[in-house]
Amino acid sequence: MRKMTSAVAFDGRNEELRQMLLKKKNETQQQIHELILQRREEQERWRGEPAMDDQDMAIRDASGDQLLSLLEVRHRMRITLDEALIRLREGTYGFCKECGMPINQARLKALPFAKTCFDCQKDLEGLEKVTRG
Repeated sequence: MRKMTSAVAFDGRNEELRQMLLKKKNETQQQIHELILQRREEQERWRGEPAMDDQDMAIRDASGDQLLSLLEVRHRMRITLDEALIRLREGTYGFCKECGMPINQARLKALPFAKTCFDCQKDLEGLEKVTRG
């Protein structure tokens, strides 16, 4: 009976995590869509300008670069969320890749793509600081 209860609880946790990942992925996809629309609108606006001086072109380029950077960040986030969904389906999502222990639910809610528990991540960052400096 105990195994059944823990299996049900684990399945419930997986479904909750899957829903959280899908929600975050949908939000990210919506942000990507909005950034693309914003970029198109901006291009149309600038296309209507008869003559641009150097300052206008610099503003246009900086704005375009900023939008493209935001789009790239969101795209990477979407890929990371897709990878998390694959790990969930494979049964490896939510477990630390370093120690193998379950990652705290609060950490997964804050960082749905987390691959390590808080303690292991802290250790990894400490090692990174030592090797850098």
